Formats: sequence, structure tokens, C-alpha cells
Amino acid sequence: MQSREFNQKATAKVDELCKVVNTLPWENVRFYNSWLAQTNDFVKHTSVFLLMCNERLAAEHPLKKQFEHHIEEESGHEKMSQNDLKFMHAEGVEIFQVTKAFWKAQYYWIRDVSAVSHLGYSLLLEGLAAKFGPILLKRVKEAGFKGCTFLKVHAEEDVDHFRDVLASVDKVTDKERDEIYANLIESMDLYIKIMNECAQVAHQKAA
Repeated sequence: MQSREFNQKATAKVDELCKVVNTLPWENVRFYNSWLAQTNDFVKHTSVFLLMCNERLAAEHPLKKQFEHHIEEESGHEKMSQNDLKFMHAEGVEIFQVTKAFWKAQYYWIRDVSAVSHLGYSLLLEGLAAKFGPILLKRVKEAGFKGCTFLKVHAEEDVDHFRDVLASVDKVTDKERDEIYANLIESMDLYIKIMNECAQVAHQKAA
């Protein structure tokens, strides 16, 4: 897949995800706590993913330095989500099987497909944070939820990450872009399933 086509298709998918996520009941504390718990569960693996990718990239690969830099940026982010869970008294919230499948799939993509394919997962989450994060943060604050440090950082301080990942995809081969896009599509499908389960929890608990 050529770069221009990739950018158009990937951006369209992120926009599609934002529309889906915007329909969900973020003002429901059970939903928010469930989302926060699932997020914390997969964010714990971010640094490991990046280290694995960096180890598998050849020294001359055009994205080698970017992965090294990203490792530094993402270090410690799981502590923010952990603290938010404590603040919301949501440390015992159930982790779904689909959430585990979401992050476990990345070990497959990195080990068995390519290190660069992981950018599909990153692009999806960074795009969601950049495009929908500010709206979500506003809704969560208006609902009175105080445990939102993780969300605030990604909605206000890390919004350039989406642009940076898109720019990095311009530097890879057509084959690598195909792999990145395939991972993005699979990750989006799993993420929507996670969100739907969060919504079910909110509905069941309220019933």
C-alpha cells in the first residue's frame, strides 16, 4: 500500500472509531471505571512492546531512532492509569478476556509478522487520543470524575503522537504499510468489542 492511500484509509478508520466511541455512556461511572481498568491492563505492556520492536529493528532501519525515543516517552504511563484506578476506587474491576486478547495479539504481530506492524496498534490508540481525547476529557470532567490524569495527559500533551506516527509510516515499505494497516484493522475490531463490554457492565450493574 502506498503512503497516500495508507494515510487516507488509516485516518478514515480512526475517525470511524471516534464516532463509535462518542456514542458510549462516558458519564456513567461504572462504564468509565471499566474502561479505565481495561486501559490500565493493556497500557502495562506498552514499554515491553516498544522494547521488543526496537530489538527487532535493524540498526539502519529508518524508524530505529523513533522507537528508541518513543520508549522514553511512554515510560511510566501505566502508573498514571493505576493511580486513576485507585482514585476512582476501581482497582477490583473485572478485566475482560477480549482485553487480554487485545494486548496478547501484539506479541504475535511483533514476533511473527514484523516489528513495524505494531504501528497499526499505536496509530489506532494515538489517533483516538488525539481526535477524541479532548471531547472525552470534557465529558468526564463535566461528569465530576477526578481520576482522569492518564486521559488528561493523552488528550492535552501527547496529541502530536498521532501526527508523528503517520509521518513515520511514510518512511517504510509498501509491504510494511500493508502489515501496519492489517494490525490497525484487527486492533480496532478488538477495541470496539472492549468498549461494548464496558457498556454492558454499566447497563447490567444499573439494572
